[in-house]
Amino acid sequence: MYLLIYLLHMCSLFQIHVVENKKTNNVYVKEKKNKAWNEIANGVTIPKGTEVSIAIYATHHDEKNFPNPNIFDPDRFLPENADKIQPYTFLPFTKGPRDCIELITNVRTNFQETSDKGYLNARSTYLTIFMNRAYSSLKRSELYFSHTHEYKIYKKCIDILKKFPLPIIEAAKTARKKKNIFDGENESSRKVVDFFLDSDISENEFRDNIDMFIVAGHDTPGSGIAFTLYELAQNSVVQNKLLDESISLLGKDPDAVVTLQDIQNMTYLDCVLKETLRKYPSVPSYERTLEEDITIDGITIPRGTEVAISAYAIHHDEDYFPKPDVYDPDRFLLENSDKIQPYSYIPFSKGPRDCIGKTIAMLVMKSIITKILRNFELLPANTTHTPELTCEFVLKSANGLPVKILRRSL
Repeated sequence: MYLLIYLLHMCSLFQIHVVENKKTNNVYVKEKKNKAWNEIANGVTIPKGTEVSIAIYATHHDEKNFPNPNIFDPDRFLPENADKIQPYTFLPFTKGPRDCIELITNVRTNFQETSDKGYLNARSTYLTIFMNRAYSSLKRSELYFSHTHEYKIYKKCIDILKKFPLPIIEAAKTARKKKNIFDGENESSRKVVDFFLDSDISENEFRDNIDMFIVAGHDTPGSGIAFTLYELAQNSVVQNKLLDESISLLGKDPDAVVTLQDIQNMTYLDCVLKETLRKYPSVPSYERTLEEDITIDGITIPRGTEVAISAYAIHHDEDYFPKPDVYDPDRFLLENSDKIQPYSYIPFSKGPRDCIGKTIAMLVMKSIITKILRNFELLPANTTHTPELTCEFVLKSANGLPVKILRRSL
């Protein structure tokens, strides 16, 4: 856990608007109509509307905040050392009203300081029971399930999950009333929560959508990143090829700022992630209700039937992907694209009910993996390790994904 926290030192830069006049210590400021960067001295007032860039990398590598910053030392984050870390010196997810969750809600949650493991544990337990029910014809029966011990746990978890988004929703409504919204007048800056507030959906639908964005925006990219790093550690040839592509686009500066155009040009990284999602689809199965009768191999399945589509099984079918247990990103090279049959690769599902966040998920995974790979070499921590795959709605490894990392010099 502390190792993962330390890896977040690799984050580099955030940009925000100043929503009111602020006095500041030394920061870097970029004015809207002036592309020049200037260092601002202590006590200088920065006017409202100014774009400011906060260098996370510089803050994390300031010796005043973290002694010997270039030394990789997860012990910095042990509980007994927590009082040595000053407020607002560790901000991989930014801080305050615009931290990670606020990118969709625009309200102040201070989630990093107040997050309760009760919510995370409830979510994990709920999803485990949900998946167990999905594959048990007996437990699918509400009558039978309501008399089991699991049912009481299930209901308790639901109560916890339903309560979690409520403060976020109320804070969003309050902020809207007070017009305390970041760039509220700018249509292009509107966030997901703004569209929900302007719609005529019910309170329950609002809550369910916030829940969906939190889970889908965290668990699924997290699964893809974890399995990718694991496979790169096991496949040095793939890792080196990926690094060569990164250097060719960004040079050898480990702190190079990665732009959207750079990410879009990372074609081999795209192949790597596609192969990860083939071998380890973040959501390994989907359920759909048939809107019309369908006949498959002479068997007619009637309208209204719930069907389960196993992306994991399809991705590991040798008819579609020869040697499916071999990790081979070359399957997705442009010259091999005609070998992949339509609807045989469905990590984000397909059709009108596919994942609406698939593009942002790929961008998130690409940017994080690029940053890690340019700063660390990935090696297998255990050559005999085999992931024990399990599913809490999202595919995970029950026995972890051990990776050894070494500081890299480009």
